[in-house]
Amino acid sequence: MTDERERYEGLSAAGSACGAVVVVLEDEGVVLQEDPAAAWRSYDPPVHADLRELPRGDWAWPVAVAALCQVDVWLLSPGDLSAPRVAVALGTLLASALLVLRRRSPMAVVVAVSVAMVLLWIPWPAQQSAATVYPVIVALFAAGRYARRPVAYLAVPLVMLLSILQEWRDPAQTVADGWPWGLNALWVFALGAWLRQHDQLRTRVEVLTAERERAAAAETRLEIARELHDVLAHSISMMVVQAEVADALFEAAPERARVAVTAVQDVGRQALGDMRRLVGDLRGAGTDHGSGDGSLAPDTASLAGLPELVGQFTAAGLPVTSRLDFGAAVPEATGRATYRVVQEALTNVLRHAGTAPTRLAVQAGDGAVVVDVDNDAPSTPPVPAPGGGHGLRGMEERLTALDGCLQAGPRPDGGFAVHARIPLT
Repeated sequence: MTDERERYEGLSAAGSACGAVVVVLEDEGVVLQEDPAAAWRSYDPPVHADLRELPRGDWAWPVAVAALCQVDVWLLSPGDLSAPRVAVALGTLLASALLVLRRRSPMAVVVAVSVAMVLLWIPWPAQQSAATVYPVIVALFAAGRYARRPVAYLAVPLVMLLSILQEWRDPAQTVADGWPWGLNALWVFALGAWLRQHDQLRTRVEVLTAERERAAAAETRLEIARELHDVLAHSISMMVVQAEVADALFEAAPERARVAVTAVQDVGRQALGDMRRLVGDLRGAGTDHGSGDGSLAPDTASLAGLPELVGQFTAAGLPVTSRLDFGAAVPEATGRATYRVVQEALTNVLRHAGTAPTRLAVQAGDGAVVVDVDNDAPSTPPVPAPGGGHGLRGMEERLTALDGCLQAGPRPDGGFAVHARIPLT
């Protein structure tokens, strides 16, 4: 359990970093909790410290923008440009090259590209070339998608001011002419911000899905651990009792001793079959963990298996008076939980009270399965079992998972009583 806790603490830290989910390990299992502050956390897409490690897409856009600028400068711009074509070509080429860093330092790129364009507009106001706009558009989009909040919002007024400055420097234009172009900065930035939000939500969904899958796997392993405890506790207790009977009758009544030894063998085989089935559940279906014929042992943990279970305890010397009433259809999970509760309760009687008279009542109806197991006080003081055991705690966890309840405790006359109620829905 310590390894599981360390693993889930690491996953919780990873999930919280992207604002997705927090994993809490409690004594009764794994709990997933949404982080209420997730929506306000900063989301930073992965960046690359070494330019040589940049993915192809980080280089493709700057190259495409640079090529578009050169085509515009040399082929599409009018012949009477106020600035030398070489100066415009070099300035836009430099601005395009800065776009390589748009993921690592988006705000720095916006400022640098804006400065590069201003250096062209100051000496030559009337450019009459759209090439100087393309790098600014891509840089502004990158700020909306990759820059940290709230610093990223400064990119919009910066680009709007840049547009107004360009129109102000153009003798043929007025400052009012620059506002429509400046307002375009809003939707360019908004498009980048929308894609950023999309990436953030997708990452949160991926992390949350992975967390839930791992939590479900942990719950499955916990359930299998409970099953394994029940199987081993029951089987070992039965084998010990039958072995003691065989030892006591070995010389006086060999035939009865042989019957007890045969019972030990049967219980051992059943325990091995149950363990193979549990290992098969743990590793996944389709794997051969059975015995000689390659098949898994059938799961007998159901209401239909209760008569056989009671018979095993009776054969072990425990006087059990049973009353089984299955008047309603019972879901598989409820039937398995009922079987395990009865098995654990009778095993505890055998371990702690010996052959004390025991009464068992199981009734399925009125929307629930009700189990009552009580035994008289032992005739001789019981031998304390080593360790505290986890039987009652395991029963309580099993019933809690099905919205059931468990009451267990000593009776005034020295006996012990167990009462369990499991809803059918």
